[in-house]
Amino acid sequence: RFADKELPVRVQAQPVTVELEAAKLALVEPVSSPRRSRPAAKARKPQSSSDAAGKSGTLSVQTQPWSKVFVNGKYVQNTPLMGYTLPAGQHTVKVTNPDFNVSKTFRVRIQSGKNRVLTDKLLDG
Repeated sequence: RFADKELPVRVQAQPVTVELEAAKLALVEPVSSPRRSRPAAKARKPQSSSDAAGKSGTLSVQTQPWSKVFVNGKYVQNTPLMGYTLPAGQHTVKVTNPDFNVSKTFRVRIQSGKNRVLTDKLLDG
């Protein structure tokens, strides 16, 4: 019985002609396998010379519900924010959700070579 086993299947691509009204389309090349989707890119700032010297760290932000993330007054992206590179030191992080009319501001310290994780439930209760 082969019902419990997966067997490899090879299919030889053959040219196919399909008539659509007055036009003819011909498939002359084998169809390639579908491309796999790549995971979403992480938001990162370009590295500066101080980053190379190890004077930067990263920030990750997760809120419930989702929020827009602003760092030092500049919009970065919506949550979740993962591994956003910042210079070491103090930074202001503001998270807002316009659907719930809620906003919170945090002061965070980024340490060189470390990831600072900020999680918050924006709604009380």
